[in-house]
Amino acid sequence: KMPGYVPAGYGPNKSADSSDGRVSISFRSHTDNKVYTLTQQTSSWNSSALLANHVQKRSCTTCYQTWQNEGKTVYIYDNSNATWVDGGVWYQIEGNASLTSDQLLRLANSL
Repeated sequence: KMPGYVPAGYGPNKSADSSDGRVSISFRSHTDNKVYTLTQQTSSWNSSALLANHVQKRSCTTCYQTWQNEGKTVYIYDNSNATWVDGGVWYQIEGNASLTSDQLLRLANSL
């Protein structure tokens, strides 16, 4: 899926890339070198498995925020990365874009 929301000043960097069952779309700032990548892949994980197997391994065990967002549990970690599972799909937003929690949640809502 393509997100219905894209933060102001960002646009798709190139076409989607797919490999190993994952689809990734990068978005680049129009004014500097900041980039974030939205990755989607099928997964049998629930939110608890995602927390244990990904979030806590990527950041310290307490260095993340948990948001309940329109029926989804969204984890924000390393200040501007986010991940969640919804309907058998695992979503990740990662990069150096320094997106705010509000922007990350709006992205999650738009998918």
